[in-house]
Amino acid sequence: MTRDPHRAFDLRVSLEYIEPAIWRAIRVPADLTLPQLHKVLQVVMGWSNAHLHQYHVQGRIYGTPDGEFDTSLLSEVGVYLNDVLQRPGDRLIYEYDFGDEWLHEVRLERVFENASSPRLALCLDGSGKCPPEDSGGPPGFQEFLAALSNRRHPEHRTMREWYGGTFDRDDFSVGEVNEQLRKLRFPKKGSRA
Repeated sequence: MTRDPHRAFDLRVSLEYIEPAIWRAIRVPADLTLPQLHKVLQVVMGWSNAHLHQYHVQGRIYGTPDGEFDTSLLSEVGVYLNDVLQRPGDRLIYEYDFGDEWLHEVRLERVFENASSPRLALCLDGSGKCPPEDSGGPPGFQEFLAALSNRRHPEHRTMREWYGGTFDRDDFSVGEVNEQLRKLRFPKKGSRA
């Protein structure tokens, strides 16, 4: 595939099996590698990069292969976003933390052929605070929220101590995410990263 350094993609990233929805709208260079996309997704969703990840794309799984485990896993290194997403409506699944199984649908919404600053990632919009790491996936997160919101819940105190206070589901700021994204730089293909 031809890599145009002026192409950008608008993506919608949605955390699956969570209601109300936790989602982000982002603009990224179309020629990000999958490892670079992983860095962007960690920032925009609010994860701390404490666990493994992989991508599910059209029956293939990309990630960091380990000879002791699944040998059908393809290396994500050298795979570009515009190799796996090409037209609006195309999608992939980004899986983070194999124990909690946080699944994120990443859908291509729009393609920009002459983006003015395609080397930066940008958060355009979003809703919902990311669940805490190690909260047990979607079912564990719902339990966590139920325990925190009800002082009479038998796990209220334990969850509050574990988390370190209260959890505000609406605590999401595009500005704060973009401040963190500014620290990520993506060199043009062919230059040293």
